[in-house]
Amino acid sequence: MGDIRIGILGGGFMAGQRCAALGKIPGCRVAALCDVARDRVASMAAARGLSDARIHDSLERFLDEPLDALMVCIPPFAHDGQLERAAASGLHVLVEKPIALSARRGRSMVGAVAAAGVVSHVGFHMRAGAAVRRVKELLDTGEAGRPVLYDARYECNALHGAWWRDRSRSGGQVFEQAIHLYDMARCFMGEAETASAFQANLCHADVEGYTSEDVSAASLRFTGGGLATIAATNCAVPGEWNGRFTLVCRALTAHFEDPNRAELVYTGDGKARRERVSGDVDLYLEDTRRFIAAVRGECGAACPVEEGLAALHVVESVVRSAGHHGRPTRVPIIRGASAGR
Repeated sequence: MGDIRIGILGGGFMAGQRCAALGKIPGCRVAALCDVARDRVASMAAARGLSDARIHDSLERFLDEPLDALMVCIPPFAHDGQLERAAASGLHVLVEKPIALSARRGRSMVGAVAAAGVVSHVGFHMRAGAAVRRVKELLDTGEAGRPVLYDARYECNALHGAWWRDRSRSGGQVFEQAIHLYDMARCFMGEAETASAFQANLCHADVEGYTSEDVSAASLRFTGGGLATIAATNCAVPGEWNGRFTLVCRALTAHFEDPNRAELVYTGDGKARRERVSGDVDLYLEDTRRFIAAVRGECGAACPVEEGLAALHVVESVVRSAGHHGRPTRVPIIRGASAGR
């Protein structure tokens, strides 16, 4: 196969991360970029030395380019059929999380990918971490034993962009940001079946246009019997972005500082044997490399769009429960999702 010609839709942070990653993968070429703000992608192309990339502000002309794959790097409110049109044109597709603001839109994406038979990938880059992959190995081989408890917390303190602060456009912190930790829960624990949650805006109620929650706490029950607690806040330390989580299994407890670093404590023999995992994996690069490998036919899809829909069902159920004062809410389980297994 010759160079894989990539089109990137969007001109924000994630588009820049994907451009940077593709520049480190041999046999890939960013052939075209598209954004409603043409100057923004033109500036990104110039900054990253993409002098040969075609610049567009029209999706129609963008999709007329000779491309092999499309990376959809736009905010969740802007998803209105671009992935479906690309898949119908035979393009392989990578889409950032959350894949949509509603399960209805997510199901449309899954259906389009299935009908076209193209490779799909969702940008849950935490799955690429060295410590996450090590624990996944231990779960898959059975050495870790049955997963019974997952506890996670995401902390930051920033105003983000105007669209992020607007719940109707971002879905809120759980939807747009903490969804990574909910995906990790599925990756380790399997499919969630029930959610109970609370949300509030306690630190930013006086900020004009800030309608997203800035504190949330959820409890999940999984089909395998395990439980999880996941909290998130945008009221913590300014300038710090921390996602930490702990997984307890029958024969292993894993304390994660981040996806690359964790202390593993083996307890299967009644003793506490410790292992330190300290990886330096570039998460965006490895996540992008996985997608490219699947496009080349070197492996199967690592995180297909069904995984994005399954995660969407979880956070949608969390938000629904919070809207009903924590009333337990059933999480739909979709056929075809693998919970990262």
